Amino acid sequence: MMTRILRFSVLPLLCCAIAPSLRSQIPTAETEYENGMVARQKIDLDGALSHLQRAVDLDPSMIRAHFALGLTAQDLSGPQSSPRRDMGAIAIREYKKVLELNASHAEAAMNLAYLLYSFGDLAESERYYRKALDFRQDDAEAACGVAALDAKRGWSDVAETRNNLKLSSEKLLIDSPSCRNVRDRNLMRFEEGIALLTRAREAAPDNVELVGFLNMLYRGRAQIQCGNRSVYEADEDIARKWDRMEKEMLKKREPGHAFPRCPPAPPPMPDR
Repeated sequence: MMTRILRFSVLPLLCCAIAPSLRSQIPTAETEYENGMVARQKIDLDGALSHLQRAVDLDPSMIRAHFALGLTAQDLSGPQSSPRRDMGAIAIREYKKVLELNASHAEAAMNLAYLLYSFGDLAESERYYRKALDFRQDDAEAACGVAALDAKRGWSDVAETRNNLKLSSEKLLIDSPSCRNVRDRNLMRFEEGIALLTRAREAAPDNVELVGFLNMLYRGRAQIQCGNRSVYEADEDIARKWDRMEKEMLKKREPGHAFPRCPPAPPPMPDR
């Protein structure tokens, strides 16, 4: 009888000894996050993705894990020219979660804006570029993003109008009765973009994207100087100045003279 009692009395002690060991093997959000960051450093992005996904599953409020998961999925989504939509969808979801948890997270807003641009959602992309610029009003890259969407969306309207009117390349939109409507829709866009990039160049004078978009914005504004040929010519002259500068900068372009999260500027006009 005594032997039986001793045997059973030992069982709780064994359980107590084993339990801490088992608990130490149970992964936590923090350890999964740390393992994910180590995997990122080793360029093991698939491994990082798995660890970081487990981290946010274990702690849905861990902002840095959501951001790192979004960044990893964005890296796995591939080049902007042909992104993977499955990884892009994860990145978009995670950046939005970061902003839900911290509405002023400028890095998440910038990454999300560029990712949405890569997938062709210009309206949503612009919304997040504007968020990022609201958070960091002197950020030249955020200003480039907003101005780039001003230029691209304004020019899209101009081009569509010209196409609908069947205007040849020699005909000017400024001479058309439809010009006023296009001007009303886009003048503020073109002028906002010009103002943003003029200020951004004070911080980043060697950035070729800023110069390329200034060329595009002045040409766009010239297109809607309705009935005023002298002002049209003045804007075209300024655009040609930026065009020449862009060509010179591209000849001696060095790494770092372009923003990674601003849409790429169009190439300069071909020499005639």
